[in-house]
Amino acid sequence: FSRLSASRMQAIKYTRGSLELLNQKLLPHQMVFEDASTVELVYDAIKDMKVRGAPAIAISALLGLAAEIHKLRPISAASPPAGYADLDEAMATLFSKLDF
Repeated sequence: FSRLSASRMQAIKYTRGSLELLNQKLLPHQMVFEDASTVELVYDAIKDMKVRGAPAIAISALLGLAAEIHKLRPISAASPPAGYADLDEAMATLFSKLDF
């Protein structure tokens, strides 16, 4: 790799509520980013060795949880997050995600 191409390489792409991880098993022949916007998808990527290295694993796990939390945001302060009866149900779901 030249210095320029190495500086542009990234293995993790995150925007609020969305996470994509570089499938490192396909390197160096292909650069394929896969959706990992849920804790379960990040867990599978780590377990299947698509994400490698302690820093990348830790950051991916954290950002996968952040993407899930972003999806729990309520539409308004007076209403529960979409898809949940109340805030307690949403929080219980979030805490269950920490068991991975």
